[in-house]
Amino acid sequence: MIWVRRLIAIGLGILMIPLLIVTLLSLRVNDTFLEEQFYKDQLVEADIYNFLYTDALTVAIDQEIEKAGGMPLNINLTTEEIVEAIQATLPPDWIQHEVELAIDDAVPYLTGETDELSLTIGLSERADGALIVIQRLLNSMDIHTTLFDEAIPDGIANSYGPEIDIALGITLTAEEVASSIEVVITPEVLEDLQTQVAEDIGPYLTGKSETFTFNIPLAEQVDVIRREFRRILQGVDLKPFILDEVLDPALDEFLNEGVELPLGVVITRAEIRQATEAALTPEWVDAQADTLVNGILPYLTGESDRFTVSVPVRDRIDVAVVTLTATVDQKYTALLNSLPACTPSQVIQIALGAADPTSLLCTIPGLTVELLKSGLGIDPLDFLAQSITDQLPTTITFTEQDLLAGIGSGEESDTLDDVRTAIRDGWTLDETDLRKLLTALDPASLDNLDYVRETIRDGWNWTEDDLLELVYEIDDPSYGEDIEDFNDTRGYIDRARSWSFGLPLLSLLLLLMTGFIGGRKWITKLGWAAGALFISALVVSVFSGPLYDTLAKDELEKERSERIATADDQLEVLLIEKIADTGLQIGDVFFDGVESRAMILLLVGGVVMGGSVVFSIIGGGSSHVRKPGKESMLPPEPQSVADMPREAEENLGEPTGSSSPEQPTDEGEDESSADSSEGNATPDDAEASEDEDEDKEKN
Repeated sequence: MIWVRRLIAIGLGILMIPLLIVTLLSLRVNDTFLEEQFYKDQLVEADIYNFLYTDALTVAIDQEIEKAGGMPLNINLTTEEIVEAIQATLPPDWIQHEVELAIDDAVPYLTGETDELSLTIGLSERADGALIVIQRLLNSMDIHTTLFDEAIPDGIANSYGPEIDIALGITLTAEEVASSIEVVITPEVLEDLQTQVAEDIGPYLTGKSETFTFNIPLAEQVDVIRREFRRILQGVDLKPFILDEVLDPALDEFLNEGVELPLGVVITRAEIRQATEAALTPEWVDAQADTLVNGILPYLTGESDRFTVSVPVRDRIDVAVVTLTATVDQKYTALLNSLPACTPSQVIQIALGAADPTSLLCTIPGLTVELLKSGLGIDPLDFLAQSITDQLPTTITFTEQDLLAGIGSGEESDTLDDVRTAIRDGWTLDETDLRKLLTALDPASLDNLDYVRETIRDGWNWTEDDLLELVYEIDDPSYGEDIEDFNDTRGYIDRARSWSFGLPLLSLLLLLMTGFIGGRKWITKLGWAAGALFISALVVSVFSGPLYDTLAKDELEKERSERIATADDQLEVLLIEKIADTGLQIGDVFFDGVESRAMILLLVGGVVMGGSVVFSIIGGGSSHVRKPGKESMLPPEPQSVADMPREAEENLGEPTGSSSPEQPTDEGEDESSADSSEGNATPDDAEASEDEDEDKEKN
């Protein structure tokens, strides 16, 4: 019967091993992965917050600089200075505080304690620090080079095209326009304005203000502007304006058919225009252009709202008329050369004056063009002067309306007005101008600006919906099922945590059953329970100590090496190293806790089991006193007087001399042997004897 019970106890003890493993792991999970403080402590222990700046961010910036071939926008900062600036804006202590607040919200949601997740990181309090960093960043930048190397030329080209017609025959490229602006807005001007930029635009960029106005005063640069305008206008060509805007309309109105002379000679409209164009010599045009520039500059610089420049052209028309008289002579010479010689009758008519010179159909020897003009009674110079000079304007007037008409309507005209206003009142940039500029350069940059402003103003918010969209594909047909499974898992974790006390109670119950079934006396029952606890704790200690160190750590190191071998850059290697080190750290903390509890149980089980064995060995003989039989219940037999001294000596344990030959030596030896046998009884013998005694009592 006892061996059946012991076999059952052994089976329960074997069952105790996996149960204790599960129990200790469950308790350790509750103490670590399901507790917010565990994550906070591990992040601090891994020095994550300083690692972000001292290692990760430094390497990331170095890599980006190397890829870009240098700092963008001509920023004159070292990597260390950039890291220090970011660290000043978002210090490690602040990041740690915000991360720990996020952990306090995330862990209860993931473990099923709450059904809502709301992570909020307030950035408005860091806005002032960000403005200081922006100011430092601006001071370190070569803003002038940054603007005029790419930004301004690209912006002009995107807005107005690669070439810009600014009227009066002047065409400039986007680079030439940018160069003219660069002459006015010098590096010294921008350097004085950099502090103002941060003060005026900073609150808008950080979301503290919805508007901003930034002004670059240009009044002190008027002399420079005037010189630059004069340089540009030196290329003005008044000839097309005079011909196209003044001469052609007059010719169309008054001389569209040309000028007809006697004998059908005609000075055409084209010949009149060609002669006038030839009269507008470069020297004359340059002289008039200088007059025009002097008249137009006050208008362009905003010093006046209108201008009028008069260009006298009467002398040029006179030159053109002189040129046309030669054309008349050429035409009459060609006419005479084309006529046949007169017949005798025609000669007689001419001599008698009976022929009409205006209908001359032949020529006579010695007839020249001069004789012909004299005979016709015409002076080509006077005739053309009356026919042409009196019909054309003697003075050309050029006003701001002509300038605007030459530029065109719409955006070009608005641009001229903006330039004049900027020169007079300073160049002003507001939020509308900035948004237009960003849209022209890159539409996505405007969205990025709005996102940054909103995030700084309202903080960064993240809910359970954002988490689910990050983990699962929202367009996936199984998205609903995935969310349901996710929430079910959270529920299981919450219920398992609520009932986590059940495993220790179950383990205790199994130990009690092992003890009660395996032992008969309380001391042996305790020994059996302690033995099962000792063996189970020993297995857990090996599992969480040497076995973990040998197998799990080796696998983690192997995984680390494989990932590093396939890493793309130094930053990825750095992150792999940190993640691996942190994983090993967390594993050590977790299994050290399991091992510590197992060692405590191992010690308790070993002490109790050892005490039970020792107590059974020491107290087994004295505790097992055979019950008196019937013979012992009878009164003693009467003794003789001779036997009394011997009995007294035996009772006192003192020898009385040599043994009497009559003493039964065999009986003494038998009694001594029996006593020795009883004194060396084992716990099992004691239990077996108990079983026999109990059986006898029952019988």
